[in-house]
Amino acid sequence: MKIPLGIDDKDKQQVFLDYLNAVIREKAQSTQGTAGVRDDGIFEATTKGIFDIEGNLTSAKVSVVHSSSGTLDYVEIETEDEEDSGTIISTLSKLVTEVLVATLRAKRKQFYQSVSFCYTGPHLGGEYWLPTFRFAPSIPQDEGPDMINVERYVQFDMTINAIDRMDAIRLAQAAASRHAARLSLLMDVGLYAPKHQFLWVLPSNTDPSEIKSVRLQTGLIGHTQPRSQMPKKGELCALGEYHGLLSDRFHRLGTLQSPPKETKKILNYFNKAPASMVECFDSCARLYQVALVVGAQYPSLGLAYRVAAVESLSYSESACNGFSNFVRKYVDGTQETETVIKYLYEKCRSAHFHSGSFPMGEYAPSKIFNSIMDPDQIWIAKVQWKGSAILRKAIVNWIYAVALGGRTETNK
Repeated sequence: MKIPLGIDDKDKQQVFLDYLNAVIREKAQSTQGTAGVRDDGIFEATTKGIFDIEGNLTSAKVSVVHSSSGTLDYVEIETEDEEDSGTIISTLSKLVTEVLVATLRAKRKQFYQSVSFCYTGPHLGGEYWLPTFRFAPSIPQDEGPDMINVERYVQFDMTINAIDRMDAIRLAQAAASRHAARLSLLMDVGLYAPKHQFLWVLPSNTDPSEIKSVRLQTGLIGHTQPRSQMPKKGELCALGEYHGLLSDRFHRLGTLQSPPKETKKILNYFNKAPASMVECFDSCARLYQVALVVGAQYPSLGLAYRVAAVESLSYSESACNGFSNFVRKYVDGTQETETVIKYLYEKCRSAHFHSGSFPMGEYAPSKIFNSIMDPDQIWIAKVQWKGSAILRKAIVNWIYAVALGGRTETNK
């Protein structure tokens, strides 16, 4: 049986599919599916499984068909159960109709969700209640709070409007990823999703003469309590203080990690800004986050993705006509700055992305043991140092200009 839909709007298509998937999760005992474009250009996604129909388990197939023009055309329901086919198809058709009605009403329920991320550095100095979410350390009293080469777990707590629990989980993951990218940019700290893998480690409390590496699984367990609702302020962790400014070049040694003082104002602005401006900011944040996380191991990628982050902001100002003029607008230049800007775009960004170049020398023979340094070493060190500073300064001054009401020079 075919149920016509004719939904052209992409957002409404996604809402319909979200509701339909929620119904399938509720009614199906097990499923398997296929999806692909047919020879006639029509996209078809099919789920076949055992469904609970009025207390009876029976096999059925649900197919969603998109036309070649992109319209969500129809849903087709089939069953191999000839004896009860009428009841099965009628029941599933009714459910699909209810899904369509729910799509039009966009009805949602509230769910509490908590998503974990990690970073390397000093302990986060408390919980921070930021627009739409709580940002806090997973272990409020973590050991060695001042240590910098230590992995820390943090969590994003939020309330999500969703269709069901599974829908809430996926929406929370997406929201937390966005928050993590934005905070990575503002804090200049690379937040990344927890890694679940087995790594070689050095055991503690072992006689040095008998020490032997062991392979252990990474992960955090046993340090947090499951929750079903948002905690109250100060319930799980002391409120954190905001230290430093967005324009600060370095984190002060011996101080705990925290978002800069301007964080709330910046996030509030971009939560309400025009969609095109938000897309530029979020694109920059995501690319900058990658630069921080991956760049720690591959400096060439760190610079290439920083350049790409700044370039994404340049699209917000068409008058700049690209990366170089955008940087010149937001960074007071010298001849040396001009040289670095040219090198960053041509050698670090373009040569890396288009021809696989690693200008920071990751794959060149190490010169660390040389007593006398050569010009290439000095230039690479300068580009890493000054290039990173120029790029962050351009980003920070743009944020000050558009989100905080005026351009601020960052000479730190």
